[in-house]
Amino acid sequence: NPGVSKSHFQYTVLCALLADEKEIASSPTLTAIRAQLKDINVVVRQLGEEELHILFIRERRQYMGYLNVGSLVGIFKELDLTKTLYLFDSGPTDAIVHPESVHCQSLSTLSPLLQRYKGYAKQNSVKLLYMPLYKEDELVAIGLDMAKQADFPADLVDMYTEDEISKRYQTFGGVLRTVLPSSAAEYDSTLQRRKKALGESLKSDSRDALLAAVASSSEMKVLSFSNSIAAMDVRMLDEDK
Repeated sequence: NPGVSKSHFQYTVLCALLADEKEIASSPTLTAIRAQLKDINVVVRQLGEEELHILFIRERRQYMGYLNVGSLVGIFKELDLTKTLYLFDSGPTDAIVHPESVHCQSLSTLSPLLQRYKGYAKQNSVKLLYMPLYKEDELVAIGLDMAKQADFPADLVDMYTEDEISKRYQTFGGVLRTVLPSSAAEYDSTLQRRKKALGESLKSDSRDALLAAVASSSEMKVLSFSNSIAAMDVRMLDEDK
């Protein structure tokens, strides 16, 4: 689902690799990630179709560049793959496809669009997990803590009360990006896009027909409807289970 902190999970991994021992010791999450990746010294991070970052952990050096045909394969040939981590973040486009073969440890964060990763997922070593949506109390706690920070934007103060955060949760479900917007303008834009999308995709006639078809189906039961299908709490599940 868009906006549930998939990219931020990659930042957490990078933090675990770059943080000093004191910072690591204070966080069980960072400790667990560091233990899993203790031998990693190089991170190759692909962002979208073109952008590429190469980080040398111990040397504290970073290189940024742009991808072209074959460049990723060439880069991997020059690295010790036993000490390399590949991070893949598809970005906002639906066009990009994950490389089908990566011969080092990798972490990819993608929306559930099968075309993006079906070739890669066929490898026996690949394990598919699902990012959970946030619960209401989690978003309230995060939002209230953000509002306490000295550099918190003044135009967002009234939007970051417990009641206002809960109202947005009821509308958008557990999507951090929309429940905890980075600006009032961004939130207004989200509301307009939502209104337009709902108006175009579910006109009154087609909506009535859809509900009638679902209600009459012998194989389906209408349990509940709300403005936020995304409010369903899809927890972290291993696809194999």
